[in-house]
Order: sequence, then C-alpha cells, then structure tokens
Amino acid sequence: MNSDSIERLLFTYMAQVLLAVILSFLFYSYYKNYNRSFLKWWSASWGSYAILYISSALLFVLPIEQRDFVSFLAIFSTYTQLLFIIIGLNEYILQLKIKPKTVVLSCLAVVVFSLITYTIGNGDATATNLRYVLRVGIKSNIVGLGFLWLVYKILVSKAFHKSLSKTFMLLAFMLYSLQQLWHASIVYFNASGYSVPFPITSYGIIDLFSLSLIGISMVMWLLENEHNSLIRSNKELDSFLYSTSHDLRAPIASMLGLTNLGKIESKDSTAQNYFEKIERQLRKLDTIFGDILSYSKSAKSPVKISRLDFQHVVKNIYAQLKFSNSGTMPALIIDDSFTQYFYSDSYLIDSILSNLVSNAIKYSDGKKENRFVKTSLHKTGKNSIIKVEDNGIGINEDSLPKIFEMFYRATGYNDGSGLGLYIATQAAARINATIEVESTENVGSTFTLILKENKK
Repeated sequence: MNSDSIERLLFTYMAQVLLAVILSFLFYSYYKNYNRSFLKWWSASWGSYAILYISSALLFVLPIEQRDFVSFLAIFSTYTQLLFIIIGLNEYILQLKIKPKTVVLSCLAVVVFSLITYTIGNGDATATNLRYVLRVGIKSNIVGLGFLWLVYKILVSKAFHKSLSKTFMLLAFMLYSLQQLWHASIVYFNASGYSVPFPITSYGIIDLFSLSLIGISMVMWLLENEHNSLIRSNKELDSFLYSTSHDLRAPIASMLGLTNLGKIESKDSTAQNYFEKIERQLRKLDTIFGDILSYSKSAKSPVKISRLDFQHVVKNIYAQLKFSNSGTMPALIIDDSFTQYFYSDSYLIDSILSNLVSNAIKYSDGKKENRFVKTSLHKTGKNSIIKVEDNGIGINEDSLPKIFEMFYRATGYNDGSGLGLYIATQAAARINATIEVESTENVGSTFTLILKENKK
C-alpha cells in the first residue's frame, strides 16, 4: 500500500473510532436515564468497536516488533463487540438480566479463543497464510455469521414490533454481515492460491458506511421503542384511572345518600355539623373523580366536527350547573349580537365551556350584588372567538401563569380539584384551539377560547 492509501485508511479508522465513542456514550446515557440493562451492553459493544479501530490503526503505524499486543487486542475487541451486542439483544428479548457468571464465562471464552487465534502460527515465517486465515478470515466469518444470527433473532422475536426502524436495523445488520462474509471469502480465496485483490482503498469507507447505518438504525429503533412504550404506559394509566374513578363514584354516592339520611333523622346540632362536614368532603372527592373521568373521556373520544348552536350549548351547561349547585347563581348573559353557530367537536366544546363557566360560578364574588357570567361568540377570519367573562374574585397576577397546570389552585376560596382548567386546555389542544386569560384580582376574569374552525 502506498502512503496516500494508508493515510486515507487511517482517516476513516479515526472517523469510525469517533463514531463508536459517541454511540457508546449515547447508549450509556440512555442506560442511565431509562435504567434498561441491555443498553449498558450495547454501550460496551460500541466501546469495543472503538478499541478495534484504534488497534487496527496502530497496526499500520507501529513497528512489526511492537504489534503483538495490539494485534491480540484487535482480535479480542472484534469478538467482544459481537458478544456484548448479543448479550444486550438477549436481555431485551427475554426481559431478564443475563447472570454475571454467564457474562464472565463468555468473556473468558473470548479471551481464550482470541489467544489461540493469535498464538497459532505466531512468529513462524512459513505460516503467513495460516495467520491470515485465523486473524482475518475466520474473524470476519464469525462476525458475519454472528450478525446474521442477530438478524434471525430480531425477525422471529415478538419483542421487536413491526416498524420502520426495525426494518432499517435489519438491513443495516444484514449489510454488515454480508460485508464481513465477503471479506472472509476474499481471505479464503487468497489462502487457497487464487489472487483476489483486497479492496483496501475502499475498505475503510465501506466499513464506516456500514457502521454508521448500524448506529443510526439502533438509535432510531431505541427512540421509537421508548416512544411506543410510553404510549402503552399512558393508555394503561388512562384505563386504570378511568376504571378506578368510575368504580369509586358508586360507593361515594351511597355514602352521600346515607349522610343525607343521617342529616334528616338526626336532631342533634353537633351531629348535623359533622354530617355536613362529611358531605362536603365526599362531594369534593366526587368532584375529583368526576374530573378524572372527564379528562379520560376527553382524551380518548374521537374528534367529530359538527355544526353547533352556541346559545343552546351555553344554556344547557348553565342549566346542568344550576341543578347541581345549591347556592345562588350569578346571572347568565349571552351576547347574541353576532352569529350563534360554529363548527367543532360537541363533546370537547362542552368539556371546555363547562369548566370555564363552572369556574366563573364557583369563584363569583358573593359581596357583589349584580354577579354575572357573560358569554359571547364572534368570528375573526377563519377563527371563532368564544369568551367567558365574569365579575368574580379574579386571579392574582402571580398565579396567572400557573392556573392551567394540573392540580394547581390559585385560591382556597372554594373547593376544587385543580383539574378543571388543565382538562380544558387538553381538550382545546385536540381541536386545534388555545385558551387565553385576562384577570384582575377583585374585579373579574375573561377567558378567551380561540378556535380554528374545521368543517370536515
């Protein structure tokens, strides 16, 4: 090889070392964050890749008499990178950690096999072909077959769901496997007396390309796998919350009924006071479970766009809230000076406006004589603007940025779960809408729903 070819090869080796180190740290970072043991082994595999290409580069620059250890290290790191990726794959498929004893024995077997491969023919001038076959041919053969086995395991395992990233990873592993088997076949042909030129000038580029594909495909698969796991976990959590909240509301309703009977039957004022406190706490608990059910339904329900009558929607919500509210209600004012029809999802709009109107009623200022909840609808271009305005207690300036957070309550003025506005914003996001708020403490609040209409 001329000096230019060696320089190019060394450059590609260093590029491969850099890539392997980055991927090793990347998978180790994922391992620390996700606590998935198989990622630790994949990180170690890429670390072995880095050692392999450092050793390979040193073989070109060190004097012959100083290459012994480096040559052994190149053989050893080749087999350990395959071993570690196999261990990681098995841990993922089996969902069990490989026993440390198994790992130690496997590493010892690799050490012994690497020593045998390195020792046979070492120092014997007549055993050049034998060393060539053992150190390059068989090594490439084993790696190629090992990656073919990985392809098979991924194909037959139910742990790997059908996806684009899985297909990409299979293709990357297959390409690397064929490349290694091709290298092995060239070695065997040359050892048998045939003159097949080794593509040394393009070898580093092909290796770098294959290595890059493997790294990118593994990262893609990992990110997609974690995304799918998160979706499954969210669905399971939603189902759990829904079923638990639904099941718990029945005994709460029974307890409320019994509490009400106790209030009717008992003439003792102290007992009446206790019953009222129990009832208040039960209703608070029922409200929390009701909000959780509402959130679960709004998150799951399919979006169905239809033509809605604004006045009809608001009056129905107000009537329902009036029925469930034992106190005096603020007056409802509906501004009908603009069009009263708009297009959106009926259930999600009902969820949003119910929470906004309910808050306006719940936090109305009892000290004011003319309490009101004013609603309006008007259109600006393709947007429908819905406003819910009140002259209640308002919201202090420090709390305004936090009111849409889950379980946040800006005041202890009234009982609430702290979920209402969070549910409203989540429902709004599903229909491509946003909610804005303006509020002055002791003056009132105005919530604005900006809805991008979609008639489809």
